[in-house]
Amino acid sequence: MDFNYIHVAIRGEAQGATRTLYSYSPAGSDIDPRWGSMMVEPGAAVKRFLNASECYVLQQSEAGHYISLITRNTVAPERGFMMISLLISNGCALTGRQVLNTFTALKKAFIEDENLTDEAVEAALLEAGVPLEPLMLEAWKYTASAEGNTEPKGEAAYRTYISVQELESIFSFPGQPEYAAYRCIIVVSATTSLRPGVKMPRITVSIRKQYGVVCPDGVTASAPLVYDGDRLVLTYSKEGFNTHTETVVVGNPAAYTKYEGSTIQVRTAAQTGIRFIRRIPVKVTSTKGVPLNGYTISVNGHSVSTADPYIDFTERDLAPDEDVEIQVASNNYRPLKLKRPSAEMLTTEELVLELQPVEQGVTLRLDFGEGRVFEQQISIEKNTPEYNRLHSGNFHGFRAHRQVTSDHSEVYNVDVRLTNPPVAPNFETARLENGSSEVKKNAPKFVNVSDEASDPRPRIDTTVPTDPRRHEVPAETQGYDSAEEEDDDEAHTRPYRRKALMWLAGGLVAILVVVAVVFLLPEGDKYDVTPAAETEMISEDGTPGQTAPAPAPMTPEETADVEYLNNNAAWVLAKLTSPMGKALAQALVDGDLNALANNDYFAVKGRCTNTQAIQIADMAWQAIGSPNERGNSRKMRQGVKNGSVDLREMVNLLARVRPSENVNTAPRPAK
Repeated sequence: MDFNYIHVAIRGEAQGATRTLYSYSPAGSDIDPRWGSMMVEPGAAVKRFLNASECYVLQQSEAGHYISLITRNTVAPERGFMMISLLISNGCALTGRQVLNTFTALKKAFIEDENLTDEAVEAALLEAGVPLEPLMLEAWKYTASAEGNTEPKGEAAYRTYISVQELESIFSFPGQPEYAAYRCIIVVSATTSLRPGVKMPRITVSIRKQYGVVCPDGVTASAPLVYDGDRLVLTYSKEGFNTHTETVVVGNPAAYTKYEGSTIQVRTAAQTGIRFIRRIPVKVTSTKGVPLNGYTISVNGHSVSTADPYIDFTERDLAPDEDVEIQVASNNYRPLKLKRPSAEMLTTEELVLELQPVEQGVTLRLDFGEGRVFEQQISIEKNTPEYNRLHSGNFHGFRAHRQVTSDHSEVYNVDVRLTNPPVAPNFETARLENGSSEVKKNAPKFVNVSDEASDPRPRIDTTVPTDPRRHEVPAETQGYDSAEEEDDDEAHTRPYRRKALMWLAGGLVAILVVVAVVFLLPEGDKYDVTPAAETEMISEDGTPGQTAPAPAPMTPEETADVEYLNNNAAWVLAKLTSPMGKALAQALVDGDLNALANNDYFAVKGRCTNTQAIQIADMAWQAIGSPNERGNSRKMRQGVKNGSVDLREMVNLLARVRPSENVNTAPRPAK
C-alpha cells in the first residue's frame, strides 16, 4: 500500500531551531519537497494574530500544493508550535474534508501518540478517506505567474473562515487567482485579529469555485471544467438506445450530480432512475401498400400510442436474449402478430407492418323474373367499396336483400327485373385501395313541368300607377275594340269628376258666407269712441312721481380723490381731501359696511373704476344683514394699517368671512 502522490512532514523546535522531525515520501518518488526552504516558521506565523492557537498555511510550487497545519504541542507545551505539512503532487486533488480529516489523524499520531512511522501515516490517510489512486483535476494544477510580470511576490496574506464548511471550501479550491501575488496564505479563524503593529493584507474576495467534472461510463459532460453558476449538460447514452440529456446548474443540488470538494461526481443512469428508450419509426399498410389510419398496436402485451408515427421501446421491452412481441389489429384486416429478437430491434431503423385484408364469401341471387334466378358465389375483400355498398343493400343500383342464415353466411337476393326500377345509388364514400375517395354524387332534382300547375304565390303588381289619359292613343291604331277602350276611360275618369264637383260646391258656399257677414255687420260710425285718459305715476304720498335728479357735478377735490382712488392699488387715507373721500376713509376705519356701500364713490355710476375696490364694496354690501356682518366689519378694520389700505389684502380678508347663508341679494345703492 503506497500513496504515491502525497508527501507528509512534521516540523518543530529542536535545540532552539525549527527542524524537520519526520517526513514521509512514497516509494519511487523523485520529487524533492524542500521542506526546509519552502515552509514558513510555525511560531512566526501564529504569533501575528491575537488569541490564535493554530492556523493553516497554503503554498504552491511546481511540485504541487502545500497545505500545512500549525498547532501548539498540547502534550509538551515547552516544545512550542508543531507544523504538519502535506504536499499534494501537481494536478492531483483532495477534497477539503479529506484534508481536514488527514490533519486530525496525523495530529493524533504525531503529537499525542508520538508515532512517527510510515505505517502511522498510511493508517491516518486511510482513516481520512484519502484514495490510493489520485484524482487528476485541472483546477489543482500549478499556475505560474503571467509572463512579463516582474513584480516580486509579497511575503504573506491572510484570510478568515467562519465555519468548518467554509474551511473545507478553502482547501477544496487552493488555486485562487488572488493567491499568486503572495508567497503563502495564512488561514485563521474569524474570531482572531492581527496584533497591533502587524501589517498584513487580508483577502476578502469570495472563493471562486472551479469544479472538475468526473463522469462514469456512458455519461459525457458538456465541459470538463465549470464554474459555480454555469450550466452543465449531461448526456447519457446506451448502446442501441436513444441518448438522454439533462441540464443542471453548477452549485445547485441535483439528482444527477454529487459534489466532493472541487469535484463534481456525475451519477450513473441507474442511480438517477433514467430509463432509456429506442424510438423506431413505424408504418402500417395493407399488403397492396395502402397506408392504414385506424389501427391498434401493442408491444409485449401493453398498448402503445398510435398518434405518433413511431414506437418507443423501453429497456424492458428490449431485454437481452428475449423476443419482442408486436400485435397490430384493424377493422376488415386480419390481426398481425410477430416476434422479433431484441438484438434485431436494436438495429432496426424502420418498422413496416403489413396487414392482410379479410375476404368474405358472398352468395348472390339475381332474380330476373319468371323464375329466372341466377346464383353466383364470389369472394370479396371486406375493405373494398363494393363490399361496403353490398353490405348496405345496394348492388349496382338494385336493391339487395340480405337473407338470414343459420351459419351466418352472407346471402343476398337482388331483384333485377325490368318492372323493378333501380334504387337510388349509395352515396356513402368508401376508401379505395389507392387511398382516394369516391366522388359524392348529387341527388336528382325533380321539377314540376305540368302546364296545369298554378303558382300558389300571388303575383305582386310592381307597375307605377299613371294617369291613363296621358297615354290616349287613337282606337284605330290599336289591335282591340275602341268601344271597350272608351268604357274603360269613363270608368277611370268618373272618380275625378265627382271630386271636382265637390270642391266647386264647397267654394260657392264659402263665398256666400263671406258676403252675408259683410252685409250684416253694423257700420263703424255708430259706436262711441272715446280716447283713454292719460295716466301718470303717482308717488305714495299722492304727489306726482318725478325722475331721480341727476348727480351734482364733482368738485375739483372730488375729481382729484376719484383719480387717486382709481389709479392706485393701495390707498393712503390722509391723501383724501374731499368730503366724499374723508367719508370713505372714515367708513373703512370704522368698518361701517353700510356707509361704505352708500358712499358717492361707489354709489354714483361711473366714478369707481378700480376692480378691487368694486369687489370690496360688493362683498361689504352682501354681508349686510347676514350672520357674517360683524366678521366682515372686523376684517375691514384690520385691513386699515397705519392709515393705509392694501386693496388686495382687504379683498382676501373679506373673502375669508364671506357669508354662506342669508346673503344680501338686493342691488347695491346707485345714484
